[in-house]
Amino acid sequence: MKYLVGETPMEQGQRVIITFSDGKSVSAVYKDTYGYNHSFETETGSTVTLSNHFMRLKGIRVKPE
Repeated sequence: MKYLVGETPMEQGQRVIITFSDGKSVSAVYKDTYGYNHSFETETGSTVTLSNHFMRLKGIRVKPE
């Protein structure tokens, strides 16, 4: 099943690049969506949880790799 993450439909397990408003980028794997929160696992093993609303507010973009 695909979920709308930011403005991009994504499937679980898809590799993505998360770009923050300060220009820093992180490579991650999209894990799942719980309610309005999207969960990603980074290369270092940490978990990043983002909502569409927060991404819009802070200028964070998630794009497929």
